[in-house]
Amino acid sequence: MGSKRKNYLKEKELSSNIRSLKRDIQETLNEEYSGEFKEIELTVIKPSRGLTPKFNMDNIRDKEIRKILKANFGDNLRKLTTEEIQNNLCNY
Repeated sequence: MGSKRKNYLKEKELSSNIRSLKRDIQETLNEEYSGEFKEIELTVIKPSRGLTPKFNMDNIRDKEIRKILKANFGDNLRKLTTEEIQNNLCNY
């Protein structure tokens, strides 16, 4: 979600930050999650300003995964309703 920036370098840096966030989440869950490995679905949110991507984890039901994500990535959490996500999907 989020629109593309006019500044190519800022867009490139934001894309790098998004990849880094995804990789960090994956590595953290591989290290700390004790349950059977599952595929999880996160909505990554490109900010309209700034370079720090956020994610929404409302569709994750596993309490252990939610606890790990909150503890390690609390600054990157963003609470959005399904309606807000649907309204912003076309912002690219």
